[in-house]
Amino acid sequence: MYIWGRGKMGYLTEDKKEPAKEDPSYATWDAENSMVMTWLVNSMEEDINSNYMCYLTAKELWDNVNQMYSDLGNQSQIFELTIKLGELRQGEDITKYFISLKRLWQDLDLFNDYEWKSTADYNHGKKMVEDYCIYKFVAGLNVDFDKVRGRNLGRQPLPATGEVFAEVRRQESRKNVMLGKKGVAAPVQIQSWLH
Repeated sequence: MYIWGRGKMGYLTEDKKEPAKEDPSYATWDAENSMVMTWLVNSMEEDINSNYMCYLTAKELWDNVNQMYSDLGNQSQIFELTIKLGELRQGEDITKYFISLKRLWQDLDLFNDYEWKSTADYNHGKKMVEDYCIYKFVAGLNVDFDKVRGRNLGRQPLPATGEVFAEVRRQESRKNVMLGKKGVAAPVQIQSWLH
């Protein structure tokens, strides 16, 4: 977006062609090409960017980066997000845990390309996803929340994700009050992340 916003996309698409070295516009082209290359290299992680210092044009650099990384497609990103979801556990703070899960669920939802045949299919799919989120949320809770986990998993149908979070959070708050811990959690606004 930065390169596009600066009006320099032509250096990546080759719409802005390299003029002959004798051409008076060559110095400007060379400076702008170098600037675009610098933007690209600086946007990369340090352990990667050193591999891209040897290209002469922004177009060559861009094509190589695309060849190396764009063919991975969404599958690798979905896989990485799924691994992160699998590894995520509660820790000390219920709210931080839930927000981290929610962020990963939203990222995964961006890759949702389902084409529902009917409203009933959509509603069924939405409920399946929400149930999965509840299973993941309660599976990652500390053992202190076994009772609240059991209560929620025993309900038919399963409650909404926000309801489960609210109940767990209330339990955490009660536990903190009984143990005399300071910094009892403040109310949190929950918004549905499902469409």
